[in-house]
Order: sequence, then structure tokens, then C-alpha cells
Amino acid sequence: MPQLSTGIRIPDLAKYKAQGRKITMLTAYDASMAKLLDEAGIDVLLVGDSLGMVIMGHDTTIPVTLDAILHHSRAVAKGATRAVIVADMPFLTYQVSVEDALRNAGRLIQEGGAAAVKIEGGVAAAPTVQRLVASGIPVMGHVGLTPQFVHGLGGFRAVGKTEDEAQALMRDAKALEEAGAFSLVLECIPSRVAEAITRELRVPTIGIGSGPACDGQVLVSYDALGLYPGFTPKFVKRYAELGAELTTAVRAYAADVREGRFPASEKTASPMPELVATVRGMREHLVRVRREGRSIGLVPTMGALHEGHCALMDRARRETDHVAVSIFVNPTQFDRPDDYRAYTIDLTADLETCRKHGVDVVFAPSAAEMYQPGARTYVEVPGVSDFLCGQFRPGHFRGVATVVAKLLNIVAPDSAYFGEKDAQQLAVIGQMVSDLNLPVKIVPVATVREADGLAYSSRNRRLSPEERRIAPMVYRSLDAARECIARGETRAAQVKETALRQLAAMPAIRVEYLEVVDAGTMQPVAEIAAPVRIAAAVWLGATRLIDNVLCEPAVVALAASATQPHRMRE
Repeated sequence: MPQLSTGIRIPDLAKYKAQGRKITMLTAYDASMAKLLDEAGIDVLLVGDSLGMVIMGHDTTIPVTLDAILHHSRAVAKGATRAVIVADMPFLTYQVSVEDALRNAGRLIQEGGAAAVKIEGGVAAAPTVQRLVASGIPVMGHVGLTPQFVHGLGGFRAVGKTEDEAQALMRDAKALEEAGAFSLVLECIPSRVAEAITRELRVPTIGIGSGPACDGQVLVSYDALGLYPGFTPKFVKRYAELGAELTTAVRAYAADVREGRFPASEKTASPMPELVATVRGMREHLVRVRREGRSIGLVPTMGALHEGHCALMDRARRETDHVAVSIFVNPTQFDRPDDYRAYTIDLTADLETCRKHGVDVVFAPSAAEMYQPGARTYVEVPGVSDFLCGQFRPGHFRGVATVVAKLLNIVAPDSAYFGEKDAQQLAVIGQMVSDLNLPVKIVPVATVREADGLAYSSRNRRLSPEERRIAPMVYRSLDAARECIARGETRAAQVKETALRQLAAMPAIRVEYLEVVDAGTMQPVAEIAAPVRIAAAVWLGATRLIDNVLCEPAVVALAASATQPHRMRE
């Protein structure tokens, strides 16, 4: 039956435009994905005819039928309870006659559970839109690159580049608004044209590849989440690589089945990992593993395990046969004795976390075991360790490099897993492994964040309730700077200013550093012409927090896309 949203309703979208609140929209094709996107707060779910490409494997949207959209719309309507559901009207379901359009749109509302339909086309489609709206069917318009007209357009190409095309787009948009469309999708038109249309119309515009001035944005969810193995349009921002993660997980499942590890009997399910406290004991344990030809993954930690560590364990579990976690609070990497004393762990709780994530062995040595009396050898990695944290924490990276070198020597893993939250540490370790020809693959794992954006850290538990409320501002400021780069800013000073301006609004946050650095060398840059990291260290009361985001300048993204076939879709 038609959706009666207990959350967002169609008139709310016009209110959002008036309030200056951006509208979020993604495609959805099944109940499970719809439920996840809905719970994440997406305003509009589009049952797009893009399913012809990302679900059915076609090269265009033209083969998609009304029955296909009905099938997927019903599924989406079962999964979403908050978002507005809009169903695409497929090719030739509304172009033949107004009567056909009314009958087919009515089915999408009555049988498909949609709250509205979307129609491609401008002035020519306006009479159809007017009739549908008069009959009680809300309509979202769509101008610019209209995939159902791909053959007439001469392929998937941007439109509106000439003055004549821009004026035609404006006429199309106004005609749809006058016909009663409650919103318009603007696909692959120049930013200046999209901005002019958005400014001219009373109804909200939803952009896809049309710049930041639209009242909202839409992407194909499979593109945004890295689930579509085909070409990704240049305007898409990848927020995850779920396709790669899925492939890795399936390989791990297949390996477990073939090796008899799944399903496990009740007696062997989720065993407690073996706890080893000596270097000799660890080496003896791993001799048996190697004798059986199994690969080893190492996750070095300092205990106080959280979701970020769990992501490292899960990745190691998927990619290697035997997972080792080290839990060692390394005294040589603390630049302040009080910080070392304040760093406490609960080994029992950490072992239980390791058990839940399938860890096979935990190496938890004492400081005396790791640093024998009279030890004088240290590892230093100049250059990548000199700036950022290295500038404010003397000796920190010497301690990190030394202990990691020792752990790699003791465990001799095939792969070692480190979080990108500590990006400079990751760079130091990568440089050390390369320079010393150590036979190990260093695997970076994306930063894991809490729902409000704060990166998981053992130090978060030191924050007071008020400090914890403020802490997500660090990530928000970095994300604002990243968006600045994505919009084309290449001056590092301006990017820094964007982030610092946001942090200045929170007097409780004391900035130790905020810099734009080369993603490989971790050295500061003045002009952004290659991937960079925006990295920050701040103090909230007595707690020091670090975070960073990786940014790719617009010029690099455009250069990369220029080598790919130019295909766009919505």
C-alpha cells in the first residue's frame, strides 16, 4: 500500500530548501539495503531504473520494465519507515500517452508502495506531470542528462555547456515546476547552470554530478559504497569499498568450509586464544603454525581494545589463517611519565574481545621481557617521523619503530595490520619495513568511527561527558577541510583556515597542530596537487586526541576519470 511516512513527508523537502538544509538521497533496490539507509538518516530513497545496470547487468536503463520497478519498490517499501520513497517511471511507461502515464504511475503508488514517481524530461513532459499531480500523484522531475534519452543525446554525456543548452534547461526546469513537480533532479549539468536553476526555482533541486549549489544530492548507492564493479562516474565519492570487503569475506568463508573450520562443533567454537608471555614461548607457538603451512597475521596493540582494534582483528581473520594479537603497553613511546602511568588495560576483558573476534594467540609480554637489561639498540626513521606528532612528542616514533621492529622479528607474520587513524605511525612503519627489507606486508585499515564521527581511541574513555560531547568537532572540522579540497581549493593555508575556523568555535578545544601534509612523506605542503592528509592533534582538558582524513584534490580525480569511458547514470 502507499507509504504513509512516520518520518519525512514530501512537503518537508520544500521546508528544507527554505531552511537551507541539504537533502540527502540514495538509490535503494531491496528491503535490507533500504532499512540500513533509512536508519542512517537518508531523506529520500529512489527506486531508480539504474537497477538495470547495477542489479540486472544491462549497459543502459532502457531495458528496465514497469514490473521490475514494481518488484523492487515493494521490497524497498517494506524496509524503509522514515524516508520518502520515490519510484522511477521506466522507459515508455509515460511517454506514449497521459492515460498510460496515469495508469502506470498509479500502480507504482498503489502496488509498489512509493510515495511519489520520477519522470525524465522537461517541457515535453510537463503536461504529463500536470495530469499526474492533479490526480494526486506527487512527481519528481529530472532534467539534464536523462538516461532514458541516451540514444538521442548521443551517449552518456553532460549537457548545458553551451548557452543555448543552459537556457533550454532553465525552460525545462520552470515548466516542470509550473506543472506541479515537488522537486527536480539535475543530472550532469555545469555547476553554474545548476546554481542558477536552484536559485530560480521554489521547489528543491537534487544534484547528481551538478555541483554543490543544489538543495540536495543523490548518488547510486552501489557507486557510493563500492559495490558496483563497473565504471564509476567521476563525480562519485566512494564512502566505502564494500565490494572488496565482500570478496574478501566470501574467500574467507570458502576457505573455512574447504578446510573444515566451518561449521565448528560446540566444543571448539570461539575458543579462548592462547596467552603467551615470553618471546621464546611465542616463537615456539608459531613454529607449529608454520609447519602446517598456515599464514600468520599480526595485530599490534597496547590493549584497552575497542572497535578500531576489532576491525584490525576482523581483517586479519579474513585474510590470514592464524591471527596473533600483541598486547603490550610500550614504555619507550610515551613522552610523558604521567601519560604512561594513566594508560591502564584490563587483560581479561581484552582476551574476551580477542576471543569474540577469532584471535588464535595473544602475546602479552612484560616490559622486562621486551627490553632486556642493558638494551641499547633503537630504530629511528627520520623524515616521516620529524613533523606532526614527532615535533611535539620527542622520542615517540623511535619507541614505536623499535617495538614494532621487535614484534615483527618475534612473530615474523605474513601480514601486519595497522589503523589509518595513526597515519603518521603507519607511514613510519611502512618506511622502516621498506628500508630494512622486512618480509611482511603492512595492511592499512580504515579509521573506525563512532556514530557522531569521533574516531575510536582508548583515550576516549578519559573524556568527561561534556568533553565527549565536544570531541566529534575535531572530525567535523577535518571533514569540512576535505570538502574544501574536493571543491577545488589547492592552497593548503586556506584549507587549514577552514578547519581552524570551525575548531575556534569550541574554546574547550586547544589545537596542538593542524596541518596539510603529503599522504606519503607526511611533510607539509603549500599547494595541493596530489593526495594529502589533513592531520590534527588537539587537547580536551587533560586528554590528547589525534585524527586525520585522506583527501584527493579535484584535479587528480578529474585526471583519473579522463582515462575512463565517459558513462553516467542515475
